[in-house]
Amino acid sequence: MQSRTFDIILVKTVAELKAEAKRTYLGVVWWIAEPLIFMSIFYFIFGVLFERAVEHFVPFLLIGLTLWQWFNSTTSQCNDAIRSNLAILNQVRIQAYVFPLIIVFTNAVKFCIVLMLLLTFLVMYGFNAEFGWLNLIPILLVFLLLTASAGIVLAALVPLFPDLRILVDNFFRGLFFLSGIFYEIESLPAEYAQWLELNPLATLIACSRDILIYSKPLDLMVLVYPLTLSFLFLSLGLLIVRRMDGQYTKSIY
Repeated sequence: MQSRTFDIILVKTVAELKAEAKRTYLGVVWWIAEPLIFMSIFYFIFGVLFERAVEHFVPFLLIGLTLWQWFNSTTSQCNDAIRSNLAILNQVRIQAYVFPLIIVFTNAVKFCIVLMLLLTFLVMYGFNAEFGWLNLIPILLVFLLLTASAGIVLAALVPLFPDLRILVDNFFRGLFFLSGIFYEIESLPAEYAQWLELNPLATLIACSRDILIYSKPLDLMVLVYPLTLSFLFLSLGLLIVRRMDGQYTKSIY
């Protein structure tokens, strides 16, 4: 059963990537152009208009935006992952968590392309590609798990409580400004910084910058907190999906 589920996720992920590439005139180009447009807007606002004094602000900003956009776009799409596939759930015996996972892996592939561009930019900017950059791998794996767990929870709950989407949208809007994307959390007063450091996204973004910009060694203990939260969210999401197995169509309709 698990092998069959993995095969379904793999086939559907490839199919979704191909379909998305054919959905618009520019196809795959949008996978690159969209995040570049997004980054350019925020660079103009916070890099030009507000003239942030952070060292190496351009790469600092791009790293934060790249990771945030991966998380935000994936979790947002997961909201409708189960609802939009109710017809399939009615016809095929399949676990509902498969649908948000397809979105997670599809966006992970697209993120890898953007990541390659980001690393290329860093080299062109003047940073040396070094062996220490491989320390980014465990950070990204934890980030992937965190994104997947949040996506599964949202996919499991939003079909049951549609109004939750509004709350989630506003929560994520606030989370964007609380993740240290265009400022250093350490530069804030201690009474505020200690609360913002509870945000696992802020932790992972800061770790990524330490590796890529400041060439700091990775302290694996820093990843324990976001990893623990990821497993808790994942367990919660899978529990809800399994409890609601076969009941989503009845609950929604």
